[in-house]
Amino acid sequence: MTRMMTLFLTLVFAMGCVKTPKAASTPEAHPAVTAANQVLAAIHASDAEAIRPLFNATNQRKVSDSDLERLFQEAKEILGDVHQVSELREHYRDGFVAAKIRVVGREVLVVVLSIEDGQYLFEDLNSPGVEDWENLGQIWP
Repeated sequence: MTRMMTLFLTLVFAMGCVKTPKAASTPEAHPAVTAANQVLAAIHASDAEAIRPLFNATNQRKVSDSDLERLFQEAKEILGDVHQVSELREHYRDGFVAAKIRVVGREVLVVVLSIEDGQYLFEDLNSPGVEDWENLGQIWP
């Protein structure tokens, strides 16, 4: 009986009647997720050269090189040990999106990106309340 069952199962799989389970696939990253993760990497590395091209037009104008060291320190406190965003949502302002870093208490710490010339660029780190965050439209995943 065991031999017949083995033969039967071999035939079933060979004929494609039963599909072998595939590993769960992760959703393909949205371009804003990639941009947000680049911002996080530049902050963790305190890399001025890496973060400058990620700044939106406003930050290109207003953030001086002398400001960066202080801003990196403040940003690292917000990021904690998080190196990748986990969620992307619409922002309450048109032309912006928000990428979730982590939740602290009743606040969701996020990277805010503006869309300029088809690119997602770093605007700010922000902390909407959990309820406000949950009311924003989900983009990814």
